Amino acid sequence: NVTNTTELAVRFSGTFEEYRGPIDGGSDLYRMSIAANPVLFPMYYENPTSGGSNRHIMFGNYEDGGYLNPYARLVSGYKEHSKMNLIAQVELKQKLDFITKGLNFRALLNTTRYSYFDLQRSYNPFYYNLTTYDMVSDSYHINNINPETGTEYLGYREGGKDINTTTYLESALDYNRTFNEKHDFSALLVFTMHNKLYANMGDLQKSLAYRNLGLAGRLTYGYDGRYMLEANFGYNGSERFAPGKRYGFFPSFGVGYNISNEPFYGESLKKVM
Repeated sequence: NVTNTTELAVRFSGTFEEYRGPIDGGSDLYRMSIAANPVLFPMYYENPTSGGSNRHIMFGNYEDGGYLNPYARLVSGYKEHSKMNLIAQVELKQKLDFITKGLNFRALLNTTRYSYFDLQRSYNPFYYNLTTYDMVSDSYHINNINPETGTEYLGYREGGKDINTTTYLESALDYNRTFNEKHDFSALLVFTMHNKLYANMGDLQKSLAYRNLGLAGRLTYGYDGRYMLEANFGYNGSERFAPGKRYGFFPSFGVGYNISNEPFYGESLKKVM
């Protein structure tokens, strides 16, 4: 409360999220482990009699390697992502009774900053299937299913990037007053401006800011709580329309009659309706 008639508010909030973990995430890996065949092949082979290479993990698979091995998905790389969302707002409320009683002004400015990016570092697992197994000696032979596509180094892949900024401005002048306890007057004038800009859109037209301007007004009169008149208008514009057709004027009118406040409308009727 800056003064008895002036109120100033500053609001700020931010959320920050950092992730480093499995590429598929914990929930997806759990679903993979439920869906995978638990006995068709092992997670990986150890100390084979022949085949394979000690320079990489020899992940188990079957036939041509098209089966799901959740363990291979888990250890073959990781994902990082960073997310930030900042919101700052300033609001001013001012009573203008020194001009005329019932007159008030308010203004609000809000800005939002959002950013997100992710990346992956992973390698292509080498998969092996079982060719022979001797139960007496507990020895087996395995075969490399994908010797040409498997890798022993981490690759790098960039994921999605989302950056956008939003600015919103609103100012309003409103008036409310009752004269002689019967004549109710109110008036409202509101100006709004909205601007949103997306980054990394990859297109000239989409890279342009989304903008809206608006001016709205309302005027009301009520007599003795019985008869009411109202007039509204909106003058709104958007950059998404062609030049010369970006603004439109939208009026509306209304009348109201509250019959239950008439003298002839007795208390017995009010109990029913």
